[in-house]
Order: sequence, then C-alpha cells, then structure tokens
Amino acid sequence: MPQRWIKSSLYALGDRISALIFGFGSVFILLRMLTQESFGEWALFITLTAFIEVARNGLIQNALIKYLAGHAPDEHATITTASFVLNCLLTLVSIGFLLFAGGFLNQLWHTQQMQTLCQLYCFTTLALIPLSQYNFLQQANSDFRAIFWTNFVRQGIFFAFVAYNLIIGFKVSLTYLAACQIVAAVVASGVAYSFSPKMSIWSSSIEWKWVNTLFQFGKFVLGTNLAAMIYKSVDKFMLGALLPTTAPVAIYDVAIRINNINEVPTLSLAAILFPENAKRAQTDGTNALKYLYEKSVGIMLALVLPGIIFINLFPKLVILLLAGEQYLETANLLRLTTLFGFFLPFAIQFGSVFDAMGKPHLNFAFVVVGTLLNTLLNFLFISRFGLNGAVYATLLTFVLTFIGNQVLLRKHLDISFINILKYLKDFYPEAWQLVLHKIKPSTTP
Repeated sequence: MPQRWIKSSLYALGDRISALIFGFGSVFILLRMLTQESFGEWALFITLTAFIEVARNGLIQNALIKYLAGHAPDEHATITTASFVLNCLLTLVSIGFLLFAGGFLNQLWHTQQMQTLCQLYCFTTLALIPLSQYNFLQQANSDFRAIFWTNFVRQGIFFAFVAYNLIIGFKVSLTYLAACQIVAAVVASGVAYSFSPKMSIWSSSIEWKWVNTLFQFGKFVLGTNLAAMIYKSVDKFMLGALLPTTAPVAIYDVAIRINNINEVPTLSLAAILFPENAKRAQTDGTNALKYLYEKSVGIMLALVLPGIIFINLFPKLVILLLAGEQYLETANLLRLTTLFGFFLPFAIQFGSVFDAMGKPHLNFAFVVVGTLLNTLLNFLFISRFGLNGAVYATLLTFVLTFIGNQVLLRKHLDISFINILKYLKDFYPEAWQLVLHKIKPSTTP
C-alpha cells in the first residue's frame, strides 16, 4: 500500500509539473506571436472556459467519488450512469450559455472574436464529456497514472501546435487556437477511454433519483468553486468591461501568471496538508490544528518569500525572460502583484482548517463576501485608476479578508501571528541542515 501511495503522489506531482510546463510554455510562445489586444482577448476567453470546466468538476467529481466509495459495487453502474447523465445535462446548459452570451461578451469586453471563440468551444466541451467522466472514475479508483497521461496528452498537443507554428513562422489566429483545443480534447478523450475499460460499468436505464442525489450534493461544491473562480477572475473581467481595449488585460494577465509560478510550492503543499488537517482534527482536536496552521503558513511564506524578493529586485529581467520586450511596462505592476503572495497562504489554510473542523460554511461565507467585495472595489478602482486599479482593489480585498479570517481563527483556535513568523524564520536553517545531511554521506570517504 505505501508503494501505491508513492506512485500516486509521483503521478499527481508530475501532472502539476507538466501542466505548469505546457501551460506557461504555450503562454511564453503566444506572448511573442500575438498582439497585446489579441492576447488579452485570449486571456479572457481562457478564463471564461475555465469557469465551465470548474463547474463540471464541482458538480460531478466530488459527488461521484463520494457515492462510489460509500455504496456497494452492485450500485456502481447506476451511480456512474446517473453521473454521466448529469455531466451531459450540465454540458448542454454550458453550450446554451456560450451561444447566448458570446455576442453580449463581445460588446461587454470590446473584443472582436469572442462570439466565434465561444461557438468553437461548444465542440471542445462536448469532447470533454467522456474525458472528464473517465477522469472522475479514475480518481475514484486512485488511478492517477491515467489522469496524468490524459492531461499530459491534452496539454501537450496544444503546446505542440503552438510551438510548431512558431518554428515554421505561421501567424496563428485566435480561432485557430480554439480549433487546436478541440483536437487536443478529442485525442485526450480517447486516451482517457483507453485507460478505463475495467471502470466502464454502466446501467441499462437511468435512475433519476440518483441524478438528483448527485446534483443535491454537487451543487454546494459547485457554488463554492464558482465563487472562488469569480474572486480570482473578476479583476480581469472588469478590466475588459471598463477599459476600451483588451491590451490592459494582457498586461495584467502576464503579471498574474508570473506570480502563479512562484505560488506553485504553496498550492502543492496545501494539497498535501488538507488530509493531514482532517485527520488531526479528528484525533487530536483544535490544538493540533492550531500548530498545523501556524507551521504550514510559516513554511508556505518561507517558500514564496525568495521569489517575491527576486521579482521585486529584478522585475524587468523576469518580464524580459518570460514575456518579452513588449511587456516591460508590466514591471511596476508585477511588483505590486507579488504582494498577493503574502496573503495566499493565510487564505488557503483558513479554508483548509475550517473544512477540517467540519465548518465549511464559514469558508464559503468568506469566499462569497470576498468575491462581492472584490467585485465592488474593482469597479470603483478601475473606473478611477485604470489598470493599476485592478491591483489596488484585489490587494485591498486580500488585506480586508486577511484581517477577518485572522480574527475568526484567533477566536476558534487562538492562532498567534508571532508563532507563524517564528516558523518562517526557523524554516531556512532547518532546510539548510536537511540539505547538508543529504549531501554529507555522498562526500564523506
């Protein structure tokens, strides 16, 4: 069993790393192939389609995994079929939204091709029905190898298309990129199916009671996920709506993507810590959660701090290497967005701790309030300060929600900010000693 866990962890880590390489690799090339206006439009489109994929995951994934694990094998076919039906219904709703909203979004965001891109994505989201369904089944069966290869193929094919066109000097259009997404989704769906013959157990009829049961469970996860997505994306949407061109969206998106690279250790560590938080909450109570919160946030801050310092010292070098000369004006904006990284560990672990305590409603409430606050502040600040207003608004939202969650954490767990700083400070000598311990045996005769 431990060997299986190790393999699963390696595949999960590989999936995250490949997503980072292919995702930013594609962006790295597109920043040099597209104008700022075109890249800004593409960034808005990618953010919009991310909502649809997050909605699918939220409504379908957790419910399927939960009920497959909690019911006898002879009910699995019925549950899987009900989940597939719900997946198809959600996809049809998504397609209806894309066809209806495409023209409106073209006008709202001052774009040229958003309606066409939305129409093309209807084919992509259809192809993602089998891909997502098999991936959810694979996750329920802890087959992370299949998930890794499915995502690797999908992301890798899109990256290969982009890289090939850079090599041959072909000037890509946004509609061409959307068509590449369709091809990647179709091929990846075939890969997902090839890994899933033993899991593909279906019933001959649809039990609508199960469809409703899965929906009733998944709708809460869906709501939380969408609120979190709006929280993270409202600044870009507001920039597209309130400013006359999409170029500012491109500039802002570059700064956010660079900071996202620095945040990878934080997000990876958070995924590992949640099961530990849940376990310790059951066995050791709130004292254990207090310790885990303070230490984990301290370590997360220690991991992101070097990147924040480096980016603030050499912002133009970072932009030149990752985005190119046309985005050098992003330097000051990049410095400001690095400050987001200070607050992210606190926000992530706040949600993890309260979910582990069995109080997810508090996490949901903070996400919803933060989303509403961020939306209001972005509207006010972008209207007044333009592009920089998006950074000011998001940063102020982080500060205010940070104060709120710290008050709540102090009330429930007596969290000490001083302890967090202590763990941050202690991390570096401890990490250095660990490195020396690993190196020393190989250098000793």
